[in-house]
Amino acid sequence: MKFLQSMQKALEQIITPLTTFLGNNKTVNAITTGMMMVIPVTIGVTLFAILGNLPIKWWQTFLKHSGLYIHMQDMITATLSLLAVYIVVIIGYTYAKEEGMNGMIAGVIALGSFLCLIPMSVTVGKENIPAILTQYLGSDGIFVAMFVGVLTSKLYCYLIKKKIGVRLPESVPPMVADSINPVFISIIIFTLIFFIRVLFGYTSYENIFNFVSSVISLPVKVIGSSVWSVIGIFSFMNLCWFFGLHPAPIINVWYSATAPLFTAAITAFVNGAPTSEIPYLDFSLIHFAVAVGGTGNTLGLAIVLLFAKSEQYKSLGRIGIIPNMFNINEPLVFGLPLVLNPIYFIPLVTSSIVGGLIAIVFLKITGILSNFNPLIELPWVTPAPVSGFVSGGWLLLLMICLIIISQILLYYPFFKIGDKKAYESEQKVAANN
Repeated sequence: MKFLQSMQKALEQIITPLTTFLGNNKTVNAITTGMMMVIPVTIGVTLFAILGNLPIKWWQTFLKHSGLYIHMQDMITATLSLLAVYIVVIIGYTYAKEEGMNGMIAGVIALGSFLCLIPMSVTVGKENIPAILTQYLGSDGIFVAMFVGVLTSKLYCYLIKKKIGVRLPESVPPMVADSINPVFISIIIFTLIFFIRVLFGYTSYENIFNFVSSVISLPVKVIGSSVWSVIGIFSFMNLCWFFGLHPAPIINVWYSATAPLFTAAITAFVNGAPTSEIPYLDFSLIHFAVAVGGTGNTLGLAIVLLFAKSEQYKSLGRIGIIPNMFNINEPLVFGLPLVLNPIYFIPLVTSSIVGGLIAIVFLKITGILSNFNPLIELPWVTPAPVSGFVSGGWLLLLMICLIIISQILLYYPFFKIGDKKAYESEQKVAANN
């Protein structure tokens, strides 16, 4: 415990000045607020995400035959799959309010600009059908939403300060004036968005969303098939999470690119090959170690939040622990938030390295592979200890439990810094009141 306290003090000397600097940055504040304000959406639909994917055969049969399954999936689509829509509005609104401008108008312009960048048709065969892909409104669109929200709101505030707008007589009601005044400004902003859309339309990416997905997916194409490649790619995903880039596009590319490796292991296992002759078995197993509780291994953080001193952290711990057990960690990622929060940069990025190293030790000193069944694939919401025990018996369960403990220890010193800062802030508010 003394070691953790000493580590906490040392980290405070490094991290506190950085958090103070970023805390005074209007752009960072707008982005972090945008992430935090989607908590009601991410928490509100968590129950349906869990219930709709429980790995119980009779329950799944009941949901599908009763027609409830499609309704649950639509609830998830309208919320978790459209997070970029919520985020772009809040970021645009918050930044404008920080500048003392009309946040509502800035938020509406940000939303319109974001939607203007999205392809409005889908090619089916040889025919173009009017449609919007929800992937651009969700995981693939979060980074673009952050960029558009900040860009359009900054430009709106800048042009307002330059007195660019329609001048109306004082007799015009304020509500009417507020909506008409920025008309010329919105024309400038939407013209800029038009050129951005056209610019990417002339590239091989076709749109800005494909460009972002392709750039962040590049490491997948050059990385190998060793256990170290898994640790590396998941650490990169954690880094993306820190900057607000949803890891879903990388995960999709990763599993598509590595599907032949999983298939080779499953085929050899089904054909009765001995453990030593099954290819990529260690590659398959190490995936259990690098994302316990979701990308960023936030289950350890969710546990320590239960022992927080500040009401903010304590509340997040209570509402975030259950979703995190089922690998849904958006409430913590957006609630603390982890996005652009320098306090949690180190544990967030290195958590997969810690879990991966523990798995490598287990591979070296135990017979964990002899009981591992690569054929078993449980739904993604299955708690890590449960899926580990079903797929690999008590040894894999033990490994996952040790990883959870290691993640608790990894996050603890940084959690104490954040909790202390939140508690002091709450005390100042209480004293002022």
